[in-house]
Amino acid sequence: MVEAGLKKFDASEIDPDETNRELREQRNNLKAELDRARDRIADLEDAVYHGERQAIKEFVDTNPGASYDEIIQHVIDTVPERVTTHLDDMEGEYLRVEDGRYYLRDEITTVDEKS
Repeated sequence: MVEAGLKKFDASEIDPDETNRELREQRNNLKAELDRARDRIADLEDAVYHGERQAIKEFVDTNPGASYDEIIQHVIDTVPERVTTHLDDMEGEYLRVEDGRYYLRDEITTVDEKS
C-alpha cells in the first residue's frame, strides 16, 4: 500500500549522471591540481624566505640599530651567496647549465631540436 504523497519507484531504473570511474577521474584531476598548487605555494614561500626581505630581517636581528647604509652594504655583500643558492635550487628543474651558461630547460630543448 502506498501512503498519500509518496510514490513507489524502482531505483534500478535510474541512470546516474556520472559513473564511478568518471568521478574517480575528476577526483584525481582535482588532487593533481591541488598538489601543483601546493608545490607552487611552497616555491613562493621558499623564494620569500630566501629573498631580500629575509636577508634584511636576519641582518637587523643580529645587528640591532643598524643604519640604512649598513643594511645596504650587507645586502650588496650577500647577493652572490643568495644568487648561488637560488641557482642551485633551480638547476635541473628550471635551468640547465651548458658550457658555463644558464638556459631555461625549454630553451635548451628548443635549441637542441633545431640543430
